[in-house]
Amino acid sequence: MPEGPCEVCQRVTQRKCSTCHQVYYCSEEHENENKETHQASCSPFEISTSKELGRHLIATRDLKPSDVVLTEEPLVFGPKPQQIKEGPFPCVGCCRILTDQTCERCPLCLWPVCKLDCPGLKQPHFHGFECTILRQRATNTEAKPFYEYFRAIEEKIKILEENYLNPLNKKVGEPVLKNCSPDLIHKIYGILDVNATELTEEIEAMVLYPTASLFEHNCVPNTMQTIDEKENFRITFRAALPIKKGGHITSTYTNILWGTSARRDHLKQTKYFTCKCKRCKDPTEFGTYFSALRCLGNEENSPCGGTQLPKNPTEEDCIWVCDRCKIQLPDKEMMNFVNHLSTEVDRVMSRRPKIAELEDVLSKLLNFLHENHYLNYIVKHSLVQLYGNEGNREITAGLLTTKLKMCQDLIDITKKIDPGNARLSLYMGVLLNEKFIGTFKMITMMYEKEKKVDAGKLQEVLNILEENKNVLKYEINTTSGTRLLNVVCKNEMQFKSWMESNDLKAYV
Repeated sequence: MPEGPCEVCQRVTQRKCSTCHQVYYCSEEHENENKETHQASCSPFEISTSKELGRHLIATRDLKPSDVVLTEEPLVFGPKPQQIKEGPFPCVGCCRILTDQTCERCPLCLWPVCKLDCPGLKQPHFHGFECTILRQRATNTEAKPFYEYFRAIEEKIKILEENYLNPLNKKVGEPVLKNCSPDLIHKIYGILDVNATELTEEIEAMVLYPTASLFEHNCVPNTMQTIDEKENFRITFRAALPIKKGGHITSTYTNILWGTSARRDHLKQTKYFTCKCKRCKDPTEFGTYFSALRCLGNEENSPCGGTQLPKNPTEEDCIWVCDRCKIQLPDKEMMNFVNHLSTEVDRVMSRRPKIAELEDVLSKLLNFLHENHYLNYIVKHSLVQLYGNEGNREITAGLLTTKLKMCQDLIDITKKIDPGNARLSLYMGVLLNEKFIGTFKMITMMYEKEKKVDAGKLQEVLNILEENKNVLKYEINTTSGTRLLNVVCKNEMQFKSWMESNDLKAYV
């Protein structure tokens, strides 16, 4: 490894700045000591401004995948701005979802918490500031069952909203809120609504970061992000794809597992802009046909069999055209139909369906949608996890072949819409794990029958495991990611043990 002199003491070291990896520090202490001096030259981006994009980030040097672009702590942290009608509810200290019928309460404001020693209760930028406001109420409230307590508290929320819009008439001990106008409150809410990052796995919260909010949107983002709950929700952005000097640094503010119309509509409704990135402009979405429908027009008394695609996807009220019979249909009509199908898929997926029900839904969807349509992707992603894992269904070579083909089809789509694993690493991790399970099972069936296995096939399995570990390496801060990575590592040990016990070797 290359060496260089520490920026502080000149001691020769291999350790580099944890952010830019360009200069040397012999220790974390010296890196922190020189942080202010080095900051100007350290950052791999500069803030630029344009009429179309507003403020955005431009790379000041070439960045390769995994390079750290930015790491910072939040300015604002709090629960999502939604009225609470029934559980589960968030802890006011850390916003972790509470599932118990009863819970502890903050000793000062009496709002529900996960535990009395929740770190967020005392931190100013977590519950500290709001606690001062929330405790301006009667202090003799009786303890109530969890859900009953929150039904009663909904009325208090409305009172608090009024207090935000008017100065508090009574001040206890010290001033709590400055006099603010409704316009200012609405402006602040708008900033949070557009720029805040949502946490959704186990913590229902919104977090506002000072610089991360400047990332430009793209439906194929070139950065990935991780949030470390244990470090005050510190966010770290890394390059997911190579970024050239002068290139735009991007993230995404929508679900990239949706089709173009759904993504653009979501951005317009929630972020107040529309996207015109390369993926949105391409009717086929990089050859995936992720939004494509089957044409149901008649051609000599039989279905046309062509593919319906939007002619100009970024135009409002665009026209959809069949690539065979050339019939044209309005975007609104097509989207109403897709939304109807989406509602049905959501209904089925919400009740933990089994293989038979998913196969039935998929067969119906395939009558109307391209085989790669995003609704089919959702159903297939669940199916591949059930094939071979449903207890009452025999695991046959035919079933494994179906599973593996479906896995590979979904992997190919995922790599096209998220080539850097910026947002779909967990989806990809699941697919690679199911591909491993299916391939390993096929190999064992082959070995039991022929008492030999091609070394190339064994190497293929090892490659799948290695790829999956690489895909999941930055998901260790999430419960799902940690759990899946542990499964992958366990599978690797099991496979290598099986190879050793049968004296089998892969290509070196």
